[in-house]
Amino acid sequence: MQYVCADPTQCPGGTVQGLTGTHTVAPGNFGLTPDQVKGMDPQGIGVSTSVMVPFFQTFAPYQANDNSVGDGLNFVGFRFKGPVGINTNWYIARADYKLTSSGNHTIYWRGSLRNDNQADVPYLPNTAPERTIVDYSKGYSVGYTAVLRQNLVNNFRYGYTRQSFGQIGNQRDDYLQLRGLNDFSTPNIRVSCIRTTRPTKFPFTTSWMTCPGSKAGTPCNSA
Repeated sequence: MQYVCADPTQCPGGTVQGLTGTHTVAPGNFGLTPDQVKGMDPQGIGVSTSVMVPFFQTFAPYQANDNSVGDGLNFVGFRFKGPVGINTNWYIARADYKLTSSGNHTIYWRGSLRNDNQADVPYLPNTAPERTIVDYSKGYSVGYTAVLRQNLVNNFRYGYTRQSFGQIGNQRDDYLQLRGLNDFSTPNIRVSCIRTTRPTKFPFTTSWMTCPGSKAGTPCNSA
C-alpha cells in the first residue's frame, strides 16, 4: 500500500514488500508492508490474505492501461474490447385442417416462440458476459369453425400466452464488494419474470345472417 508523503523530501522511495511480491515506490511516496498495515489496525487483524491474494491474482495477467480511474499508486484501470452478442430468433407456425371434404368444419393451430438473448460485455477478456437479457415468451391458439347452414356459422377459440423474460448473471458463487476497488459491474444474480394469460372461459361465437324484409332464418341471395 502506497501513499503520497506530506513532505516529499522525507520519502526517498525504494521498494516495499507486498502480499504477492516486491513493489517499487517512487520518490515522494511511502510504501507500507502488510505487517505495518496490521499494526495500524485497532483490532490487529490487518490484510486478509484469503481475500486480497486471489483478488490480485485475478488481475495479474492484465497490464494496466487506464489512468483515468484509481489513485495511480495502488490501483489503476484496465480497458479492453469486449464482444456483445445479440440474437433475435422468432418462430411462428400455423396449421389448418379440414374435417370434412366440403370444408364446412375446420380447425387450426397457431403457435409462436421467442428465443432472444442480448449479452453484455464480459468483466475480463475471454470470460462470460456480465449479464444476459433473455426473452423466452411463447404462446398458441386453437380454433374450430363450423358452417352449420348457409347463414349460420359457429366459432370456437382458445389461446394461451406465457411471457417469460429475465436476466442471467455470470456466476453462481458468492462474492465480495471491496469499497473503492469494485466497480459494481459484476452481477452474479439471476432474475426472471413469468406471466401467463389464458381465457377463463371457452369462448363460442355464433353468426346468424338474415336479409332485411325476409323471413327469419332465410339466407340472403346474391345478385
